[in-house]
Amino acid sequence: MTIATVPRRRHPLLDLPADADRWDGAACHDHDAELWFRDDFSGTAANADTEEAKRICQGCTIREQCLSWAITHAETWGVWGGMTTDERNNRNGQCRTCPTPIPPRSRATYCDGCRNKARARQDRSRAKKKENRT
Repeated sequence: MTIATVPRRRHPLLDLPADADRWDGAACHDHDAELWFRDDFSGTAANADTEEAKRICQGCTIREQCLSWAITHAETWGVWGGMTTDERNNRNGQCRTCPTPIPPRSRATYCDGCRNKARARQDRSRAKKKENRT
């Protein structure tokens, strides 16, 4: 009788081809992706896995980048940056693209840093378009 071994899957973050060097040092690197991406999210074992994944994420050096990536790309599955899909979707009082808190009663949906980055991207894009016209 032969016993098949199933290779451990890695967190999908580690396989993103663009900006691959950005993910160096991810805490999830040496763990099975099943912790972050359960096939079955019900039951005690699933809850324990999710909590373990979130615990590992808390000590990760790129946790904020990971969370920002998941929010920016509207990732609908798994634990990213220490947050489940439900937690990412219910981030009242936080920037839409990063974990920065936004002051209460503010109508802003982005923190100053993300808003400034977006404006800088827009300015570069406008300048490039203007340059191409001439």
